Amino acid sequence: TLYLSIPLVWFYFLFRVRGELNMKEMRRVSVMERKEETNIKLQPLRFLYHVYKPQFYYFESIEMFRRIFYIGLVPLISDSTSICAIAGVATSLISLIMYREFEPFELASTNVLIHIAQ
Repeated sequence: TLYLSIPLVWFYFLFRVRGELNMKEMRRVSVMERKEETNIKLQPLRFLYHVYKPQFYYFESIEMFRRIFYIGLVPLISDSTSICAIAGVATSLISLIMYREFEPFELASTNVLIHIAQ
């Protein structure tokens, strides 16, 4: 449960400042301009959202849950390695579809790279 608390806390912090994130980001500032961000409330959280499109500010929390599932839960699903493999492949396909449909990253090249990596 400790592992699940980290992405939940990240989501909570991001959710608290979502208005400031979206208000600033609605102007569609470029990734390079965001590096100059001066809002003191947003700077500590920048590593969680700066690569994502404004409407997907929370996506790092989803990504962290996905990683926890792969590392912590898939091996525990069954004693059979084939069932664990099927669960891992099914989760990968769901992730691939999710990334393809949402394209959450600001840079198109990052969206292409995540498709290849899945």
